[in-house]
Amino acid sequence: MSDKRKIIIEITAFVLVFILAFSGCYNVLRKKDIGNGGGIEAYDDIKVPVDVAIFGASHSVCTVDNSILWEDYGIASYTLWSGSQEVDGTYLFMQDAFKKNKPKVALVETLDFINYSNPDRTLSLSALTTDYSMNYVKWAIKTASDQGYSREYLEEMLFRMPIVHSRYKELAKTDFIQERTYNRGYNGSDDCLPCEPPIIVDDREEVPEIDMYYINKIIGLCQEYGVELVFFHAPFVLEDTNIFEQRRQNYLSDYFAENGIPFLDYYRNYESCGIDFATDLREGNHLNDLGATKVTNALGQYLVSNYVFADKAGKAGYEDWDTHARYVEDRKITFNLKKIDNLGDYLKSLSGYTDRFTIIVSFNGNYKVIEGYDGIPDFASMGLGAEYNAGGLAVLRNGKVDVSTERATEYNIYREFEGRVDFVGLKSAGDLFEGYMINGNDYTKECNGFGITVYDEICHYIVDDVYVDVYEGTEVHHVSEDYVIY
Repeated sequence: MSDKRKIIIEITAFVLVFILAFSGCYNVLRKKDIGNGGGIEAYDDIKVPVDVAIFGASHSVCTVDNSILWEDYGIASYTLWSGSQEVDGTYLFMQDAFKKNKPKVALVETLDFINYSNPDRTLSLSALTTDYSMNYVKWAIKTASDQGYSREYLEEMLFRMPIVHSRYKELAKTDFIQERTYNRGYNGSDDCLPCEPPIIVDDREEVPEIDMYYINKIIGLCQEYGVELVFFHAPFVLEDTNIFEQRRQNYLSDYFAENGIPFLDYYRNYESCGIDFATDLREGNHLNDLGATKVTNALGQYLVSNYVFADKAGKAGYEDWDTHARYVEDRKITFNLKKIDNLGDYLKSLSGYTDRFTIIVSFNGNYKVIEGYDGIPDFASMGLGAEYNAGGLAVLRNGKVDVSTERATEYNIYREFEGRVDFVGLKSAGDLFEGYMINGNDYTKECNGFGITVYDEICHYIVDDVYVDVYEGTEVHHVSEDYVIY
């Protein structure tokens, strides 16, 4: 082998190793899903056709309830969003999504289409969550040109590593291991802030050229891939100083009509889906569960009236949509449980879910010395009788007592919950409290009183986690929980 050929082989090998190393490092350091939702990095995990992919900023994920589209309309949808996703970020998301799993319909929320004013924020929240590709490179070059960025900053944008190097101290397990998720995207809430209906204006204001550039790129992309495109505008309340946004949405409405593209303006036409601003907003800017249900039903009716979707009943590969629907319902149950601050009322409510959830109850310390309660707390309503008198740790699964330690001074109990999630009950001689862990997380309640952890074995997360300190009475204290999905 000649020296020249050897040098070429060595250089090629080095370049390949460098590319692989850089790709691996960047995949760890890159920003992942922004906000609650399945995330674009999990979209590639779906191995069956997606009917509807939903794009946009927070209005998309707070407005479209994927579980309703699935259960009531048979539509398998997935929301690909990022916080404050502007029009170029949406375009990047759509490019990535269509290459992985081309939907029949792209449903695109237009709120931030007319606010392309902060490309640095788009870079952080949108571009850095998408794949590293030529799509990103083209976007970076155009953005740098439009914004007058220096060559040095463009190089950072293209290389990406300097932009994300600060994440070294933030790295978590999910940065190294992509955990599969059933979440299809919807981020619900039962918060309510009564608002006055928005002021509706009829005049127009031209949308800036840069926004129209990306809007037309989105239209062209959908035509290229044969994806039906539907734009929509979610209901909310604009401040008077931002009324220009509505004028620009009116301009877009005309533009879409001229080009034969559907635009469902639920901001102007909020009455068409029954939005009540006294009950349907979590705050002035986003819909709560009540509002999202109304708009989602309007969207669902529009979709099934204008497009034909394959019957997916009982078909393999769509199980995650069933699980996501359960997750959304769990969230609503959690919202209701967290409103209850009295032990008797809490137990009565929880008794209706013993067949749905696994419930762990710990009787700690001097739990019988309970003040402010007339009689023995009604654990019997949940199926616990002798366990209250015996004390210790009890686990209800499928409506029946699966574990009962009966005040044992020592125990070591193991159960494997659905999804290979470990439950461990552990107590040593001299321990004051009943100890237990779920998937390595400690839920022991160090108090004289009761601990209750409600767990969904199908969704693999905590529904609610509470304790009652009997020396303080019957007040239920809800432990903060981030709805961890294992």
